[in-house]
Amino acid sequence: MKGKRFRRFLAALVAMLLLFTAPGAVSVCAYMEEMELQNIAPQATYTFTHYDPSYPDYDPFSNPAWYKADETGRQLTDGSRAPVNDYEDEGWVGVSAYTAGTAVTTATFQFPASVVISSVVTSCHPASVEAGIDLPKQVTVSVSQNGTNWTPVAMADDTDPAKMLSIELDQAYKATYVKLDYLQKYGVGWTLFDEIEIYGTMDSSGGTDPSDELLSAGCAYVLEANDPVHNATTETFIANGWYKPDTNDAELTDGIFGSVADYEDTPWTGFSGWDSTVTAVTLDLGGLKAVYRAATNLFPAGKDGIQLPASIRMLLSVDGNTWMDMGVAEDEAGIKNYMLAEAYQARYVRLEYQNQGWIILDEIQVYGSHDPSSAKELDVNPAVDLADGKVYTLTLADSNGEILLPGEGETGNDSEGKKLTDGVKASSPNDRDDTAWVGTSGSTEVSVHGLKTGTAVMTFQIDLGQASSVEQIQMGFCTDGDILPPARMTVWLSQDGIDWIKQVDFTDYDGMSDFHLKKPVRARYVKIELQHTYEWLLLDEIDIIGHINADTVVGITDPTPCDTPSVQEPHVETPRPSTSVESRFPNNAAPEALSGYQKSSEGTDGIQDLVLLYNQYYKEGTGDYTVEKLYPYLAYLDREGRAVDTMFDGVLFLALNSNRWNNNNGNEVWRTFYTSGAPAEKIDFEWYLKKTFGASGDLDALEQTAELVAQNLGRPEYKVKTVIMAPVPSTDLGMGSRQAALDWYLNEVLSLFEEKNYSRVELSGLYILEEAITGGNQELVQRIVDFAHTNGLKAYWIPYFGADGVAENVWRTLGIDAVAYQPNSYFYDVNSGERLLATAQQASSKNIGIEIENGPEAIRQWDSFEKALDYLDASVLYNFQGEGAFRAYYQWVLGYERYCDPTKEDVTFKPGTLAYERGRQIYESTYRMMKGTLKISNRSMPEAPEVESVDGTVVTLKARQGYEYSRDGIQWQTDNVFKGLAPNTDYSFWQRIAETDTNNVSMISEAVSARTGVTETTHNYGESWKWDVENHWHECADCGGKKDLVPHIYGDWKIITHPTATKAGSRERNCTVCGHTVTEDIPATGNAVISDTTSQPTAAPLSYVPQTGDPFSLEICIGLLCVSIAALVVLVYIRVKRHQTVK
Repeated sequence: MKGKRFRRFLAALVAMLLLFTAPGAVSVCAYMEEMELQNIAPQATYTFTHYDPSYPDYDPFSNPAWYKADETGRQLTDGSRAPVNDYEDEGWVGVSAYTAGTAVTTATFQFPASVVISSVVTSCHPASVEAGIDLPKQVTVSVSQNGTNWTPVAMADDTDPAKMLSIELDQAYKATYVKLDYLQKYGVGWTLFDEIEIYGTMDSSGGTDPSDELLSAGCAYVLEANDPVHNATTETFIANGWYKPDTNDAELTDGIFGSVADYEDTPWTGFSGWDSTVTAVTLDLGGLKAVYRAATNLFPAGKDGIQLPASIRMLLSVDGNTWMDMGVAEDEAGIKNYMLAEAYQARYVRLEYQNQGWIILDEIQVYGSHDPSSAKELDVNPAVDLADGKVYTLTLADSNGEILLPGEGETGNDSEGKKLTDGVKASSPNDRDDTAWVGTSGSTEVSVHGLKTGTAVMTFQIDLGQASSVEQIQMGFCTDGDILPPARMTVWLSQDGIDWIKQVDFTDYDGMSDFHLKKPVRARYVKIELQHTYEWLLLDEIDIIGHINADTVVGITDPTPCDTPSVQEPHVETPRPSTSVESRFPNNAAPEALSGYQKSSEGTDGIQDLVLLYNQYYKEGTGDYTVEKLYPYLAYLDREGRAVDTMFDGVLFLALNSNRWNNNNGNEVWRTFYTSGAPAEKIDFEWYLKKTFGASGDLDALEQTAELVAQNLGRPEYKVKTVIMAPVPSTDLGMGSRQAALDWYLNEVLSLFEEKNYSRVELSGLYILEEAITGGNQELVQRIVDFAHTNGLKAYWIPYFGADGVAENVWRTLGIDAVAYQPNSYFYDVNSGERLLATAQQASSKNIGIEIENGPEAIRQWDSFEKALDYLDASVLYNFQGEGAFRAYYQWVLGYERYCDPTKEDVTFKPGTLAYERGRQIYESTYRMMKGTLKISNRSMPEAPEVESVDGTVVTLKARQGYEYSRDGIQWQTDNVFKGLAPNTDYSFWQRIAETDTNNVSMISEAVSARTGVTETTHNYGESWKWDVENHWHECADCGGKKDLVPHIYGDWKIITHPTATKAGSRERNCTVCGHTVTEDIPATGNAVISDTTSQPTAAPLSYVPQTGDPFSLEICIGLLCVSIAALVVLVYIRVKRHQTVK
């Protein structure tokens, strides 16, 4: 029996020990470690930033609608949680991003000294489809000792959301700075945070230092710059002073950093360049190393044209001759600290920085290991010209759909299809006679307002010989006079030469000469279609850059159809000063003599400003008008989108083609309404009439827009006048004669308009679509004029510069009522000022009006913008603004809609960008020209403003005489002091030269950034306490900031109502500091009697589970364990003694 009792005791003891060590129990060692760790994030200061490489100019902090502000600069570490069911609660912090899935929101923590961290916990708002909120896609934790050189130590993604939001590091790391990068999910706008916790210790004696070995100290290197687009080499940049000298050819690896306040400091060096310029540094590490990252220290952007690079590319080599392309980084973190996924063996490291202006750097540090044995060997597959020396086919479909074989319609003999891939380039893009050029000319010129619209398409097709990685397309274009780059580039890729996939559809010709695909694409066959801008299109070389071995290229994809107009980032030029007005206009004008223009009168039916709206067929639906598109034409809208006044008082609807086209070997040739091109048939005219007059057609939209303008401006009498095109038919449309066809169309226009019975739209007349009057069309033009007059309408005509029928006054003989003369200087490479003066002189002498010409490309391109300004300046210089002349407006299709809101041209053209400012200047200046209050443009480019001081929520800029200032690019003020700003918030500020008695405002400057901050002395905390259910604090009456934030300290419970057997009671206790009261129910007693419980312990409920952190659990565990062991020892001793006694 004694043995059995002993065994039962041992079994009980073992069960007790198993209980203490079971998985659900508290581990003594783990608990001790947990007790040593704490949330150290409140000890750090932090910054909250956002960057999206797809939209690099997007600044969510500039608009309260895009940023849920961190009001105190401590919300993410104050221990206060926001309600998960209320995303509008002030406790949530975050930004609204574009939905491309490339945006990164970054929280960077700086500790007062080195610490040790072991885990990071992020509290985010749950996903809400309705609100556009979701968790991050990925979280990356990086550490640094200096805030410049970063080492990623952990990464988790949303495949395991819980792990992503509570990241345990593989080991404890030392750090003074901790950076958390939150990658946004595709299709999601908001990611919201209310708390970030960093667990570790303030004692840095433990932990691992993640720093790697510096390999580049004192190493030799070559610093250079190259720009093939501008034929500029390193010597070019140095000779022109576009170079900050590297004084001893060792500044970049000597370990000496320059002053961040002075880029003239000796350690700084670098080049200025265009967007197409590449600044490159090639470093020789002196031997084979294991390389895995390169840190570049760059001068901050924003001062005197200094910008961060748009991207960085790393290339590695063993011998300095053959290179492995490691890819491109476009985010700021990657540019400053380029990291590879694993180390590679290399001796030579080449870093290529894409310029956006000046790039200034003082140190490049390459890290890794001096022992290359464990690193991966390079797989050298250098980027090459895949088309080099290969034979291609070159064909042309002209405006009639005729296919020209190679050797026809071209300059230079290229019948073998080799000249565009032979590596021979023209000596100058401005010499059309160079023998290197190969090109095509459409057999039929099509003139639209003086612009030869190249409906011809050149097609270049090549077999690369094997499936390769296609990454970049470079082309050299002739730009001599009226020979210009193409209006559109379409790139098709194929694996077999049969099934083609459109990969690129791009219309910004400034970017076509050097076009980078966003990702490498696998293809063997390449087809490039180039739409002529004018008659001639000339090229000297087409290079298709990529890698022959596609399988070794990181991130390569198969061709996928493009779903946007371009797969390249929006092209915006490097800011450059505009030319002066004086240099663009002749000084021999006699403005006082120019007063004979046709004015708004009976002849124009009272129309002063007639805008041309092309409502023909476009694949993208551009010519389909809606109230949204038309509103900025009828109403003048300010920069906040509010209707202020009326704008154009006349609208001309016209079309050059229908929705039908001939398919000639895959080339689209549209049916046209003028006497050139493939002639429209009756079905095409019927289509146009239905589109214009049908239900929900373009005129219905105009009527609805006019009604909206009348309501919003409070003008019940408001009406708008319209003019409809009257084409001269090329055929009889099956009616026996062209005269009969014309009569049918004109009668249809009149009857259809009368049926509409509009209340806000009046029909003023008919527009003669032919821009020149010749013997071949004069009879039909006369027929249009007579029909208009018979029916009480006016006949309008807009001839191009020098057109037949102007000098001879044929228009007057025919009885045409209103004429606006085209200068055409916007389209051609002519002296703009001289042409505008000649136009004004002829118009004044012949008593006709003038056409204003521009297009939305003026938002993107400096040259086009300056030409658009020339027309506006000419209206002031030559007296045709205000009531001085009848004006017509060519503006492509939606020019003024885009000028009013440039983000409709490109979402990145937001307030504060030069593109936005260009668009708004054209829109605003046009309105002032209409009102007769326009002044000469000021084409100066001011420098960025200087921040003089930051005092709490007040930022003061350095005042400059005659300047005005803005913090959003929308509202401007002459006061250089900005008050009432949000605390601890980054702001951007701009300046421009204010309007004077003679000149308009200047262009906008570049931005300068400043961060507000609230100091203790600026707060007004008061004595009273604020509280919530967990904490109390003192709150600033001015900004809402908190201090003395600590948990409540409660006194004893006091019974308010005693419970009975059937009725619950209640009790309360108060915080001894702030007086906050907590009340809770006491359950009914049943048969028991409850007395005052203030001196009694409260029993834990049955469902209670001990939690980590509960008091005394460790002491209890250890105590029970010790007692059990002692008992075991005693019993074993007694058992042994007894056994010995028995023996």
